[in-house]
Amino acid sequence: MSEKTGIPYSVVDLATAPNYYEYDLSAARTDFGCNPQLSIFDMVDEAIRYNEEGGGTIIPTKVQIS
Repeated sequence: MSEKTGIPYSVVDLATAPNYYEYDLSAARTDFGCNPQLSIFDMVDEAIRYNEEGGGTIIPTKVQIS
C-alpha cells in the first residue's frame, strides 16, 4: 500500500506482546454465502483510483432516480 500511495511507513518493534489479527471471511461465507471476487490488492487499487478520480468502477457512486 505504501508503494502504491507513496506514503512512507515504519516498522516498530514493541516491547509488549502484540495482538495479531487475520483477515478471515469464513463466517461471512458460512453465514451469508459471501464469496468476494476482489483481492485486497484490487480493493487498494480501487481506493486509490477513487481518491484520484473522484469515482470508482467497482462500487458505483452515482444514484439514478427513476
